[in-house]
Amino acid sequence: MSKAERSRGCSVWITAACALVSMGVQSRATAEAAPVVATTLFARGAVTASAGGNVRLLGNRMLVHRNDVLSTGRRSFVILRFNDGTKMTLRPKTVFRVDEYREKPGSESMLFRLFRGGLRAVTGLLSKRRPGSLRIRTALATIGIRGTDFAARLCGEGDCAGNGAVVGGGAGESGGGGGSPRPGLWATVFDEGQMTLSRPGSGGGELKLTRGQAALAGAGALNRLPAGPPRFLLQDGYFQLNTVPDTDIERGQFREPEKPSLGCKVGG
Repeated sequence: MSKAERSRGCSVWITAACALVSMGVQSRATAEAAPVVATTLFARGAVTASAGGNVRLLGNRMLVHRNDVLSTGRRSFVILRFNDGTKMTLRPKTVFRVDEYREKPGSESMLFRLFRGGLRAVTGLLSKRRPGSLRIRTALATIGIRGTDFAARLCGEGDCAGNGAVVGGGAGESGGGGGSPRPGLWATVFDEGQMTLSRPGSGGGELKLTRGQAALAGAGALNRLPAGPPRFLLQDGYFQLNTVPDTDIERGQFREPEKPSLGCKVGG
């Protein structure tokens, strides 16, 4: 190799190294600039957070920032505790983003975006201080929460089928195909408080749910389910979500995910 070739090779290597260092600095700066909004209490399987082109794997006791896009794999889930005490479990095959999180008294706001999958949550201090401050946007409807325990799941064509998804038997819950749920946003309320489902645009409609009630926001309308929440909102063939984490989780006494105290069961 000639001296000129060696010089060119060195120059290319240095340029690449500088670019990598620059990218690393930018990624760290992005993470540092975005405030921390939550901590992972427990993560199982392939769970990632991405922001500004930076993707990182999430494990237990790791930080989640505003604007992070959280993704869970097929047999994966993550349990989050937000700064105000809101607890949330993201089920398998979920894509979720933290768009806004404000704690200042008088302007409290939690705005999330659910692109795929589902979740269950119990609201914390911000919802108590300012009812209605927690919202979850989807392509089909926006969920507004006023201090309650709730669950929501997006079902596309075939997304909720094939894993033992079972419907409760109410009118309009299944679209054929062996009981596969109809595509749409399914939601329910488990405790005191209220959920509001609203569709985008003027005249889109609004539906209020209280304890024990459930609804489906499909492509055409908002429908209350007469039979209550279908079972696939909480379970399918390999995942079961009974409740949010108990105090054992908060103390860091993690047990096997198969045990009900975690509120999640993932099995073969």
